[in-house]
Amino acid sequence: MLCISRYTDDTYAQQFADGKHKFYLEFRCNRPCTNDIYCSRCSIKNPSAKLQHLRTFNHGNVGEAIPDSSHIFGGKWYNDGVRKWGAPSSEIIEFAIKYRNDACEGLSMTNIVLEPEVVITPKKVRKPKVAITAITAVTAVTAITAITAVTAITDVTIAENIAKTKRVPRKKPVVSPYSSLVNTTHQLVHKEVSLPTHLETKLEEIDSSGYKIQYVKLTVFDANGTSYFRDAVKNKLYKKVKDKIGGYVGRWNPDTDSIIADIPDSDDESI
Repeated sequence: MLCISRYTDDTYAQQFADGKHKFYLEFRCNRPCTNDIYCSRCSIKNPSAKLQHLRTFNHGNVGEAIPDSSHIFGGKWYNDGVRKWGAPSSEIIEFAIKYRNDACEGLSMTNIVLEPEVVITPKKVRKPKVAITAITAVTAVTAITAITAVTAITDVTIAENIAKTKRVPRKKPVVSPYSSLVNTTHQLVHKEVSLPTHLETKLEEIDSSGYKIQYVKLTVFDANGTSYFRDAVKNKLYKKVKDKIGGYVGRWNPDTDSIIADIPDSDDESI
């Protein structure tokens, strides 16, 4: 017979809707028993154990009610947490149910005792507004200065062209009734140039109050000949792309020295 002791793993910890408090998934030991129902590793439980992932912590047996002190999905503590911190996403709940069903596989459903599941619809959070500083308008004095500069450049260019024209020797004009018209100096006409004086941009403003920034320390971690960035608290692994942090890979299981890739990123806001 295989051990029916219930246990959990910190690698598989999931978060409530507040993104801060966490709960655990359900596992069955499945080691060969040394007595009626337990293996040698699970036969000793410590009533004073505080860490949920220790084998000495009493989470009860698979198929029985989850103890009130256990933080495993579906128990009384979990349901109280949903009321306090909000239900996790539907994807996480589906993920937790799958592990619970796997732990209970082979047991008669009539022997399985489950706490009533509490589901609270998460409140809609208003998207933060981004504050953008409007572009300072160009003053009227700057615009007038620009117009004056354009006019001055035009005058200089015309004067240079006239000087070049004077240096070219001309033939003596033939006096005719049209001579006065040909030699008449034309008056230059200056037109004012309209330049934009300002540019306005109107966007929504951000209300950044009430948001808390949490920093996570990542260290380089080698697994199976490949380097990753690792979150030592949750054992999350991220790709290491030329010393830059890449995409989420999965979680490292120190008991089996392997990467578990089917665990979703509990910090991903899109989940």
